[in-house]
Amino acid sequence: MNRGTKRIVIVTIFMMFFVVISVLGWILSIKKPSCFDGKKNGNEAGIDCGGDCTPCKAKIKAKDLIIIDKSIVYGGVDKYDAVVKIRNPNTLYGASVVRYTISLFAASGDKISQKTGEVFILPAQERYLLETNIESDIVPKDLSITIDYVNWVNFVNYDDPDFLVQNIKYNKVTNGTNYAEAFALIRNNSDFDFKEVRVYVVLKDEENFPIAVNATSMSNFQARDERDFLLTWPYRFPGTMSNIDIEVYANVFDSQNFTQQYLPVGEYERKEDR
Repeated sequence: MNRGTKRIVIVTIFMMFFVVISVLGWILSIKKPSCFDGKKNGNEAGIDCGGDCTPCKAKIKAKDLIIIDKSIVYGGVDKYDAVVKIRNPNTLYGASVVRYTISLFAASGDKISQKTGEVFILPAQERYLLETNIESDIVPKDLSITIDYVNWVNFVNYDDPDFLVQNIKYNKVTNGTNYAEAFALIRNNSDFDFKEVRVYVVLKDEENFPIAVNATSMSNFQARDERDFLLTWPYRFPGTMSNIDIEVYANVFDSQNFTQQYLPVGEYERKEDR
């Protein structure tokens, strides 16, 4: 073998070696599909789910929330309150977050004020949305609400929070700075202590139209406990109060809102034995 042939052989072997090393490096650099790589690969049906991974969560196909009623009520000098009632038509799905926008319009059709808010809603629940102290020096004639975002959650083995409202009283105030006041006693019949509970009060006339609203919060509401509240209206509102709606809301979607579970002695022992 002459010198030129040897050189060609050496170069060829070197190139083959380089190609083999490069191919091996490329193969080793490729990551095998994983159930934790944040990608849909391998035989996965979705991102890191299905196939050899854990089953994918079924997509929630929930019906839209329904706007039942909406009203504007007087809230004091150059202030107005928006009262909206919505219904969740879904019996298996609740919404941990419902973001909305409420707009007030003048008689001319011009938008005069806008406010955004966020609530939750339980399966098959009807609930109020209240936005108070909306400032406007123009008297609003119409209200619109848009549901901007809903985060649906599938409920399994779920019980509604159980609050009993009793001893409801409403009075016109004849002295002092207030015009009217509402009082009630609330009992927490749930098995949980709640960090915070919201109470909405809606006064209605004989035709069942809202004429005034108010709201308050109760902190550290323990199971089987009773708490009372007194809400006042410092301004004179139009209409005559005929009935009163009082609704109590506890956010069961927020794990931080549960402080402790109450269990009778026998039930506690059975749970400990499992």
